[in-house]
Parts: sequence; C-alpha cells; structure tokens
Amino acid sequence: MTRPNYCWRGRPSQLVNVATALSLLLIYFVFEYLVLKLNALEIIALDSVGFAQKFLGTIFLLYFSYRVISVKTHNYGITRHELHESFGVFNRSIHTVELFRVKDYQTEKPLLLRLFGLGNVIIYTSDHTTPRVVLCAVTKPEVVMRGLRNLVDRERESKGVREFD
Repeated sequence: MTRPNYCWRGRPSQLVNVATALSLLLIYFVFEYLVLKLNALEIIALDSVGFAQKFLGTIFLLYFSYRVISVKTHNYGITRHELHESFGVFNRSIHTVELFRVKDYQTEKPLLLRLFGLGNVIIYTSDHTTPRVVLCAVTKPEVVMRGLRNLVDRERESKGVREFD
C-alpha cells in the first residue's frame, strides 16, 4: 500500500490537556486537604490514608498519561483528494472525507489556544458518516483553512462537482 502524499499534516496540541491536568490536581489537593482536616478532628488516622493517597495519585497519573498518549496519536492529514483523521490508543479509527464533499469552513480561537497561536478548524461536509470534522488545537488555523479551501476548489473543478442547497 502506498503512503498518501500529504499537502498538510498535523495533530492537536497538548494544550487540550491543560483543563484535565488542572482538574486532577484540584481534586487531589482537595482530597489532601480533607484528609488533613479529618485527621485534625481525629476522625481518621493518617496511617490508614497512605494507601488511598498513593492509589488515587496512581489512578490520576495513569489517566493523565492516557490522555497525553491519546493526543499524541491523534493525527490529521490533507492530501489533494482527501481529508484523513486517525485517532485511538488501543483501537485505531481512521476517518476519510473526499475533499469535494466539503461544504463550509470555520475557525475558532479560544483564549488559551490563541495565546499560543493555535485554533480549531471546523469543517462541515455533505458526508453522512462525518458531517462535521474538527481539527482541534492546530497551528496557524487560518493558513490550514485557506490551503484546504484551495484544495477543495481544485478538486471540485477537476471532478466537475457543484454544490446545490
């Protein structure tokens, strides 16, 4: 099988995991605070909590590691004819959309992503299985959208496809 000749390839930034990391840290510190308060009130002894703290910390670390690997293995690719999205850690899925099926584009730049020059490119298609594709937290989203628009126009011209509403 030949490897596709990509015009653009990318993946989401790890910034998408910031909220997860902060949430896990907050939960862990709240747990620690409650343990210290309950120990001060002599409701529980610190000796009996050590295992629970290590277990909770291990679970959080494993979950966060899974999220990091999940983002690392999420890939986007645009060829002259298709848009590819592959994702999954244990079970891989690959979605492909023909470029002539792309109907509309949109970029979103939430504050955190905008601070780092990132954004989301949202692609609306006439494909029934994937009517909406989101290229999440990609670098230079306007450039990606412009390049995609040019490729879509060329593909529609070459296939003689027109969009009707």
